[in-house]
Amino acid sequence: MGLFTDPEDAARAYDAAARASGKPRRLNFPTESEQKPRNKTSIFRGVHFCSISVGYVASFDRRRIGIFATEREAGIAYDKAALAAGRFLINHAAVDDEDERQRLLDADQERLKAERAAKKEQKRKAGYDWCERNKHIASKYIGVFARRDQCRFRAQFKQKHLGNFKSPAEAARAYDEAARAAGETKKLNFPDS
Repeated sequence: MGLFTDPEDAARAYDAAARASGKPRRLNFPTESEQKPRNKTSIFRGVHFCSISVGYVASFDRRRIGIFATEREAGIAYDKAALAAGRFLINHAAVDDEDERQRLLDADQERLKAERAAKKEQKRKAGYDWCERNKHIASKYIGVFARRDQCRFRAQFKQKHLGNFKSPAEAARAYDEAARAAGETKKLNFPDS
């Protein structure tokens, strides 16, 4: 191509060589017909336009379903794969009326939000109930704490985490071992053992 004193001249020479080779992939100064397409190439979830295969690709769970001539066909293929996998957040690509399609999408979003909120509340309540039931057990021993998120008991000596245990007595014994190893004999859960 040659040597250039001006970076713009070099960039234009590069563009000319790329056009001449027939592979103008990345141009510095593209014409309107050579402009890159917008980033979002489809209105449907799981669908994108592929310029190499010149078609719409439908993908679900990182797997390619296929290449389709129209965006709508790819959207329908995605919907079928999602429903077969038990997922219900779909494109509704088979619906012709855009207003009806948007209404269905909004209903799906609301249902998904409600399901997530119900699961979160169920987990929170289960953890709370477990912790409430075992609060008296956990506070009975020195260095033993109830782990609400794991439904287990954590043993800790000073700043050292000793592990998670199924029962508070196991955690208390682990605390005692660590305390004895550190020379602590006054504050033990089981001083006789």
